[in-house]
Amino acid sequence: MQFLIIIALLIAVIAVVFALQNTAVVTITFLAWTVDGSLALVVLLAVLTGVLISVFVSLPSIVKNRIAASNRKKKINELTNQVNKLEEKLEAKQQELDLYQAPPELPLEPVLEEPLPPEKTTQTPSITEE
Repeated sequence: MQFLIIIALLIAVIAVVFALQNTAVVTITFLAWTVDGSLALVVLLAVLTGVLISVFVSLPSIVKNRIAASNRKKKINELTNQVNKLEEKLEAKQQELDLYQAPPELPLEPVLEEPLPPEKTTQTPSITEE
């Protein structure tokens, strides 16, 4: 941006110097009209007219490019959001997978189980042969 300002100021200085050095009066004739004016004024008006025509001719292209750039930025933002959501899903699935692949956690202290109560046995008379 600063570069463009410097270029514009340089062109303005050149135009002023040109206007100061070319003060001769010239006659411009176009169809039925005749105009007398300074040579510098005539040349500067011709240059200004050329610049304006160039701007108007290139304006549709500039607008089209800005609209396309805006659409691309929107698409980039949408895709970035989609990538972020997918990365979050991937991280959640990775954590879930790690949970299933991890070995079962063993208790740090041994657990003592209470002994089972003795079983009640009923003695059946045994038949012995005598």
